[in-house]
Amino acid sequence: NCLYVDSWAFQSCQDLTTVNLPNCLTIDMAAFYTCWDLISVNLSNCSYVSNDAFNRCSRLTSVNLPNCTYIGAGAFNECSALPSIDLPNCSYVGGMAFASCKSLQFVNLPLCEYVSEGAFAVCPLLSSIVLPNCTYIGYDAFKGCSSLTSINSPLCSYVGDMAFYECSILSLINLSSCLFVGSSAFYDCKSLTSI
Repeated sequence: NCLYVDSWAFQSCQDLTTVNLPNCLTIDMAAFYTCWDLISVNLSNCSYVSNDAFNRCSRLTSVNLPNCTYIGAGAFNECSALPSIDLPNCSYVGGMAFASCKSLQFVNLPLCEYVSEGAFAVCPLLSSIVLPNCTYIGYDAFKGCSSLTSINSPLCSYVGDMAFYECSILSLINLSSCLFVGSSAFYDCKSLTSI
């Protein structure tokens, strides 16, 4: 019946493989940082995942966060085995939250309004992302996502510097409400034919 996991509570518990806390509402800073053998996380009622909560959990493959509204900076940074993330109620993704998730292919963020700096940087298998309610994409947000082919974010008004830097096969974008495009935002997007 745990409702709150405090900062660094399980940091470096390197034999921990499963977290099943269905009633937990908050995971605080670096709570499971460098739990390298962690494979599965069930936090079905959690609404807040703080900074670095699962940073460098490099074997993590399954995450259940259907009610989460906030993902903090670096929360899943370098979770290199994570293949997908389904966050149907999340409105905020922090800086570097999923950076270097090198197995990440699928992301569902239908209610996300804010994607911070470097949130999905260097996710080389991420092929497409739909952000129908997003209004802000920060700098480096998708930098180096070399498999990204499309971005659909019709309400986005701000795209930061180098947001899609070296997304070399990006060909389809919908940023119909965009008011600002930052420096080198689409640098080396060789396959882009129209905006």
